Amino acid sequence: MKVARAGDRYVITPDAAREQVPLKIGGCSVAGLTLSFFQEVDRTSRYMKTAQSFFTVISNSEREPLIRLEYDASHQRAVSHWQIHAERGAFTELLTRANLMSRVQRPYDISKLHFPTGGERFRPALEDFLEFLLRECGFDAVSGWKSAIRNSREAWRRLQFRTAVRELPREAADILRREGWTVNEPSTGSPKTWRKPYRRQ
Repeated sequence: MKVARAGDRYVITPDAAREQVPLKIGGCSVAGLTLSFFQEVDRTSRYMKTAQSFFTVISNSEREPLIRLEYDASHQRAVSHWQIHAERGAFTELLTRANLMSRVQRPYDISKLHFPTGGERFRPALEDFLEFLLRECGFDAVSGWKSAIRNSREAWRRLQFRTAVRELPREAADILRREGWTVNEPSTGSPKTWRKPYRRQ
């Protein structure tokens, strides 16, 4: 992976020699996986956070995206979402009816829909995306991939959990007290609650 600075952010992508990670079936390269993470300092100025991440599978035959899993904390709608580059007549018919009432735009382009996936805090991880590609799409995998993905996913979810505890300290303390723990408020006063990530789609 390559890390580069872009203004006040750090961008993490595959190495410069290879923009796409090749995806193979039976040893034959049929698609490419592009990955990018944009990291910045969080609101407390104490931790790094992911501001954006983009995972895209691109067909080798058409040079077009097939699916995208995107996260953008500044997005006005679903901050974490799937975008699927496929068409289905029944879905297009439904969207066309909504378009006639000015509720949606571009009804013939399903790839423009943002399918929500858990918001800022509970969104899928890269590990979920990789397991989807291996299990559901049948791409080749190396030996030991299951344990590597499971261990990495657990580490990521534990990190997300720690962030949630920092953002919702009263809720965390309340649950711990119910479970028999002794929890005291800090001497500096009540910790501030940060609800924004839990209200957004």
